[in-house]
Amino acid sequence: MADSKRQKIISAVINRMEGISVDDDYETDLGERVRDWEVNFQDEELPVLSVCDTVGDINFVNDNLDAPSQVHKLPVLLRVFCKSDTRAADLRKMMADLIRAVGVDPNWTDADDKKLAMWTRVTKAGIIVPAENFEIAGAAVELEIAYLVNRFEF
Repeated sequence: MADSKRQKIISAVINRMEGISVDDDYETDLGERVRDWEVNFQDEELPVLSVCDTVGDINFVNDNLDAPSQVHKLPVLLRVFCKSDTRAADLRKMMADLIRAVGVDPNWTDADDKKLAMWTRVTKAGIIVPAENFEIAGAAVELEIAYLVNRFEF
């Protein structure tokens, strides 16, 4: 069975993030360690970028309940896990690289030059600091990717 459009988009996001390298004029080599929804890492693996898709809204086109298509708004969390002594300045560079990589093609065009998404927007970005200890725990960039599918497709 072929991948769902949602899976194709997530695969495209992962592939794009894997291209983050100083050799490609980014500030970091974050692309060396990109994972699909992983959250447990050893210190020697860090920093790691985990691409996580979460629950999003599905809307009928023009609010027409009989419309043949639906718009999915896919929230994607780009979560950077880092060592406890990582500098905030380094995390800011990583976030800038993530946002720049998203901007390369916010429609996530596939290998056949077909656009997978209608649009992408960055909704949040920042350093993750747990309230209990106020120590840097990582960084996150949140995206929303809108794409169109037939009703009852994903």
